[in-house]
Amino acid sequence: MKLLIAEKPSVGQTYKALLEKVEGENFVRKDGYLQGKNHIISWCIGHLVGLAYPEKYGWGQWTLHNLPMIPVKWEYEISKGTRKQFKVLAELVKRSDEIINGGDAGREGELIVGLVVMMAGGMKIPQKRLWLNSFVMKDMEKAWKKLEPAVNYRNLLTSAVARSKADWLVGMNGSRGYSIGTGIRGLSVGRVQTPTLALIVNRDDSVENWKDKYYFQLQCYWNDTLFTFNREGETKFEESKVLEQVKSACENKTGVIRTVDKKDRIAYPPKPFNLTDLQKEANKKLGFKAVDTLKYTQSLYEKKLVTYPRTDSAYLPESMKDEAFEILDKLKTAQQSQHLQGRDGRFAFFNSSKVTDHFAVIPTGEQGGSEGLSPGELKILGLITKRFVTAFGKPKKWLEYKIEMECEEHTFVSSVNQVLEPGYTALDKETKKKDEDEIEIEGSFSMTEGDTGLCKDFDVAEKKVTKPKYHTEATLLQAMETAGKKLDDDELREAMKEGGLGTPATRAQIIETLKKREYVTLKNKSIVSTTKGRQLIVLVDEKIKSPAMTGDWEMKLNKMAKGQYPFKDFMGEIENYVRELNSTYKSARAASFEQKIIDSRRPESVVSDEDGLTCPKCKEGDIIKTDKVWYCSRGKDACGFGMWRTVGKKKLSDKQLELLAAKGSTRIIKGFTSKSGKKFDAKLVFVDDRVKYSFDK
Repeated sequence: MKLLIAEKPSVGQTYKALLEKVEGENFVRKDGYLQGKNHIISWCIGHLVGLAYPEKYGWGQWTLHNLPMIPVKWEYEISKGTRKQFKVLAELVKRSDEIINGGDAGREGELIVGLVVMMAGGMKIPQKRLWLNSFVMKDMEKAWKKLEPAVNYRNLLTSAVARSKADWLVGMNGSRGYSIGTGIRGLSVGRVQTPTLALIVNRDDSVENWKDKYYFQLQCYWNDTLFTFNREGETKFEESKVLEQVKSACENKTGVIRTVDKKDRIAYPPKPFNLTDLQKEANKKLGFKAVDTLKYTQSLYEKKLVTYPRTDSAYLPESMKDEAFEILDKLKTAQQSQHLQGRDGRFAFFNSSKVTDHFAVIPTGEQGGSEGLSPGELKILGLITKRFVTAFGKPKKWLEYKIEMECEEHTFVSSVNQVLEPGYTALDKETKKKDEDEIEIEGSFSMTEGDTGLCKDFDVAEKKVTKPKYHTEATLLQAMETAGKKLDDDELREAMKEGGLGTPATRAQIIETLKKREYVTLKNKSIVSTTKGRQLIVLVDEKIKSPAMTGDWEMKLNKMAKGQYPFKDFMGEIENYVRELNSTYKSARAASFEQKIIDSRRPESVVSDEDGLTCPKCKEGDIIKTDKVWYCSRGKDACGFGMWRTVGKKKLSDKQLELLAAKGSTRIIKGFTSKSGKKFDAKLVFVDDRVKYSFDK
């Protein structure tokens, strides 16, 4: 019996249709799976299995003495909400002669199914891999006929495991360390979310510290063409005085054309969408959040209307050219056809070498599938279809004129674009470039050296330098995508060239996580950092908030996926970094986080430990203060000291607990209640490693 494991139930239904057609199967619905004659189809529900939390290793207490947390033997656990489905899969694995991984084609899909098989004890059972980019039946049939041994993807799985363990080490240790250091439990850091937050904080600083800047330009008309004064290549000036002098000298004087530089120009249409570009476009044009765009596109994919959405590629393999034109023929209108290239045209987006795990997001051309779609799905399908058709557009062609005119020994310049063929821009007027320094005409244009004419209508214009704007989701996605381009290291920059911060599949969720953790907030369409977010960026280690660390990881993980970088070496480097990071946490105690950002909704949230009180019992550990109990940072096994906030039904103040910890005794405290209900007054004293009442005056 062969077991095909999908990543989610809806994909399992798609696989049912595939095997009914290609294998002649007839499936019966069971609890959590589909039973056929020779095949069983079952499914995960996202990540059924994940790395265990620190509590499983005995690191339940949030103390500096437990850091760094570096597991000797890594533990996994089954997600609480999906234990029933895991049990189903575990039983099916035992019944199977062959397991087929039908998870999403990529690093995470490899990990999700791989961990289930491992936890179910199926690693010795023969395994194969189904690698899909499209749920259209003909594409699935091709993929089914090309099933490969799972061992061919073992390096990819290794890189996925390395990524998850490295994120655990940095995230768990960093989050706990800075939470303990600042006294605010619930702080969260990570090698993608923290540099993303830094991008937002840096942009906010630029906006809020911006000082208005102005410049001056001198412009005039010569034979109805706009010219700008140019002195040694400079057209923008800090002062207007010199421009007023030029104006006086040249007003209504004859200008002579000295040079006309004419060049043929051509621009090709935009490529089909990758996920990030689709999310940016949907945010700009429709106001959609990135996470919603992904949700709508994933739904369209599962309804067989578009190809796999979680892709970083905007290219199609050359082998798809005939299929792509068949789809185009179904989608284009007669009006659009006149602006499209034929099959012998030049199409830069057909390039197999540029296709990664997946190709671009394109419509499948399936007929009648748009019925019953939600408004959001319809709009996203419209964007994807429009971009796909536009990608086949004819190139835009124009003549570019760079002109120099001289008047009274002063130089003026102009740039004129004479459009010869609008090409793909006729399909979407918004694709036309708008630049105030360029003039675009569609009629005839003629200008030659030696032509003369009056210079008139001079204007000395004061213009304001454009102020930077807060990030929107569209600009933040762009910044995340291109974060690595500013790195100095060539190899790191190359590693991030196609990826940047996060992956197309995770960027939307990273933004949502920053909102959920109250590091950023939405102001209209802008994403702005909160006080909590800004203070965290000031606090954390430079490596965590720099894209360089992600660049280094991706470079090595990519090599690992190709069998070119040892897993052991990578993990050793991460463990060493976590040890280095450990030394920075205590300095975090000096950070002045405002009281209002403490997340009081979390039980047992740390209130403060910045006073540095030493444990009165062991004299070695620090006192960790929570809203219910103050205890020794060395934990139960090493020390065990603790002081409850409430004693004798009386809630103690910070000052009273501090006296007890530092001096071994409080002053008289009024209002304790005995077990019988009687009120009494007493001191609290620390005697024989315990807190006791004292009635001495």
